[in-house]
Amino acid sequence: MSILNYQNLTLTYNEQEILHHIDLMIPKNQITVIVGQSGSGKSTLLKATMGLLSDDAKIIEGKILFEEDNLLEKGLDCYRGKKIGMIFQNPLTYFDDYQNIEEHFYESLHTHFKYSKKQSREIAIHYLKQMGLEETILNKYPFELSGGMAQRVMIALVLCLQPSLVLADEPTSSLDVVIQKQILDYLLNLKKQTTFVFVTHNIQVARYIADQIVVIKDGMIVEKGNVETLFNALSIPIQSHYYERKRIMRLFEAKDLTKKYDKTVLNHLDFSIDEGEVVGIIGVSGCGKSTLARLVSGIEKPSSGSLLYQEKTVDFKKSRKDIQLILQNPIESFSPRMKIKQFLYEPYHYFYHLNKKEVMTAIKKILEQVSMDEACLEKYPHELSGGQLQRISIARALIIQPQLLICDEITSSLDQVIQRDIIELLKQCVYKYHMAILFVSHDLSLVHEFCHQVLVLNDGKIIEKGTIQQLYKSENEVVQNLLKAAYLNG
Repeated sequence: MSILNYQNLTLTYNEQEILHHIDLMIPKNQITVIVGQSGSGKSTLLKATMGLLSDDAKIIEGKILFEEDNLLEKGLDCYRGKKIGMIFQNPLTYFDDYQNIEEHFYESLHTHFKYSKKQSREIAIHYLKQMGLEETILNKYPFELSGGMAQRVMIALVLCLQPSLVLADEPTSSLDVVIQKQILDYLLNLKKQTTFVFVTHNIQVARYIADQIVVIKDGMIVEKGNVETLFNALSIPIQSHYYERKRIMRLFEAKDLTKKYDKTVLNHLDFSIDEGEVVGIIGVSGCGKSTLARLVSGIEKPSSGSLLYQEKTVDFKKSRKDIQLILQNPIESFSPRMKIKQFLYEPYHYFYHLNKKEVMTAIKKILEQVSMDEACLEKYPHELSGGQLQRISIARALIIQPQLLICDEITSSLDQVIQRDIIELLKQCVYKYHMAILFVSHDLSLVHEFCHQVLVLNDGKIIEKGTIQQLYKSENEVVQNLLKAAYLNG
């Protein structure tokens, strides 16, 4: 028996077909996983279901049936939240920064069930606990949360309404492997009362939770079936090979680095990065990884300690070309009023003072390297998928050839084919230009392949450092839990 049924669904965006004759039945009380390359139409399909498409998008034919009701002919307010929930890929863009987390839960639960503030708080605490979050997070505002924490809060907000259908767009991409497994196990236990449509780029995650897998390419369903039938075809291993690092000199160093907000987030960190070295940062969500990235890039100032660039106290204004940051959530670093062409043109023209023709030649070259078509130059950020926008962020940082690149979960929104291409591009930059990289990631297979040394953060402290092979020999319980959780089927 199906709970959701797409019949001949065709959708255009600016008169260009994005989804082509989608026919798909979603079985009740199962998890259907949708996979496909960035920009293939996965998120668009979910947004069409919820009636959240932009004005430029039009459904020209087809039906979306939810329990036999055609959602395209109904007012969706009576379905959203209580019957159909959606977990968004970039949660921080959907929260209200003027409301703390408790107010978000109260607004949702009171709107749908008329619960009191006390009842809403009790329900919120229960669902946050299932996400591995403490009660104290209710008093925080969205901007005070890490990407992983915000993602878990959104999952809890959606699940607390107990919808019969949940549409989940990359809900675990920003989570560390320990929390990811915990949440996936929780979702598996909910299958008796809830149906999930789950978009992911992570093949291991798909294999772990899927009852049915659907492959979308260029807006069309090209394969569908059970896990056993399709998994081998979907598995695209990242080719691991040795690449030489030419160590020349100490490029960047942190000494006794400490950052405090209302509590200490980073506690007396000491580490260094050499030219041509890739240093990985791993740890559970909320341990301070993104805060460290912001300090190293100069976006925030440390509470104490020192940061040295080329053995001198770093001057971030003078070093802006040399030190570049790629954010975990790319939409935060784009103005919705500027076209992609302007984003790429500005930094290259500013630092190199070249004419327009020379700049455009460089832009076209970097777009090719990140597997993006020139047509994207005339688009605005909201017209691109999360994966496409992340590739533009990577292109914008690489086009000026920085000496130190800080990557905060830059591959979490990319499919494995594009992910592999980006990692190969970064390897070339390391080898050719001796570029150093600080690589924050939850994907330990990438860290294993790509990083020369790894720092393990926990509660704002470096508890281990070394190669992945050395970490496997660590007796630290936190390190061992991270490594074990990295392999969902191991």
